Amino acid sequence: MKKLDNVLQNIKVNVLADDKRWLDSKYGWIKFQSNKKVGAIGEEIAKGIYGDCVPPISKDHDFIFAGRKKEVKTATMAIKQGTFTFFQIRQFQDVNDYVFICITPEKIEIWEVSKKDLLRYICEKEKGVIVAGGKGKRKVLEEKHGKEWMKYNDLFHYKVRVDDKEFFGGLCKRVG
Repeated sequence: MKKLDNVLQNIKVNVLADDKRWLDSKYGWIKFQSNKKVGAIGEEIAKGIYGDCVPPISKDHDFIFAGRKKEVKTATMAIKQGTFTFFQIRQFQDVNDYVFICITPEKIEIWEVSKKDLLRYICEKEKGVIVAGGKGKRKVLEEKHGKEWMKYNDLFHYKVRVDDKEFFGGLCKRVG
């Protein structure tokens, strides 16, 4: 058993070095869940903050609040890059607003943006977009791709820096 303890300690120190801030943090227990569980946790956080939520009428959104269909996207911060990546944003999905649950080792912030404003912003900025083409087929878009990509791609991921004030607080509004 001592040998196993040493191996595990070595993994904790060396393999998880990038995640060191997460290991003993307040929200580390969320970071180390499966993506599916992190998403479920984010949905429950959002529903708890919004309050009187109506169940969804389709699989395109997570709940309805004040007559608007909300889709929750939860991300834990990548320490080294200082970014959040929100997966599976779909421009043809029946959603009015995206709710972003942003989890760092120290805090959780909740932001909201209309789908229309988010898509316009992403199309104008053309930064942080990752077109999803199936497992292992992601492509980070660059300026040379132009705005044409949105015509042909429903599904994409969006990566944003934690300190991007234009996105958080400019485009997105804080909830709670």
